[in-house]
Amino acid sequence: MALVTETHIEPYGSRPYKSDSSKSIFRESTLYSSLIFSDEINNLSQVFENNTIITGLKVKSTELVNNERTIRVILEEGRVIQDRTIIDITEDIVVSIDVFSTYNIITTNNVDNYFTISGDQTDNFPENKVFGIFNATYSSFNHTNWVVEESIFDGTNTKVYTSQSITDDDNTGQIVNDNFPNSDDSIIGTILIASKYQYEETIDDNPIIFYPIYIDSQENIFPEFDINQFRIIYSVIKISKDLDNYIINPTALEFFDSTTSVYINGQSYEVQDITKTVLDNLDGGII
Repeated sequence: MALVTETHIEPYGSRPYKSDSSKSIFRESTLYSSLIFSDEINNLSQVFENNTIITGLKVKSTELVNNERTIRVILEEGRVIQDRTIIDITEDIVVSIDVFSTYNIITTNNVDNYFTISGDQTDNFPENKVFGIFNATYSSFNHTNWVVEESIFDGTNTKVYTSQSITDDDNTGQIVNDNFPNSDDSIIGTILIASKYQYEETIDDNPIIFYPIYIDSQENIFPEFDINQFRIIYSVIKISKDLDNYIINPTALEFFDSTTSVYINGQSYEVQDITKTVLDNLDGGII
């Protein structure tokens, strides 16, 4: 699973139980009150119902970073009205997704055939996972056909055991992992920039969260998708991957230049102004 950068926006600040800060517009502001001022204002709030309205929050820029292994997207500030809640976003939102992850090799064991990398990476290196090694001094290490036999976390680092025989104890280079391999050998992937929010009466903070969602060529979704919470898709980026160098190709595949529908878990989303390249600005859309 990729390391996904999430951006949490809490428009209401801390909200103790029954405080005078309400998450619904047009509420009476006295303590313990949940009463609407009048039928007229109640009817006005019902105009929004469960629809979603956005102002601004267009894609300001997209770029490839981390040696073209990560996509970073910046949304401009704006306003969201969702579940009858007004949320003002007063600063740019930065969202990124690691299509490929890079890990420095700490140690190499050529007796038991494993590489050691930092942290608990067992979920990212399951049995039979294929990975690559780049920039090793020992040149025979530098290829993309390494296969995981098993991975074990020792409390500090992860030992990645390989099916191949390691013939040298070279500790240089980096392991590079494709976080979203396609089961059909396709190099195609789709990245959605979306926000997650659903109004709930709760004493806990209830932030809106912006983060990317990856869809592979078999329409598997990572990390999750709930149509009740993911109500806005701001951008759709179609990418292809270079599996010789483990990088994202610097241009997206041609998608559409006009309004298009994206279907996810039976829900249709209208997204507009999709461009042909990742590095150009992309516009967004709403359901």
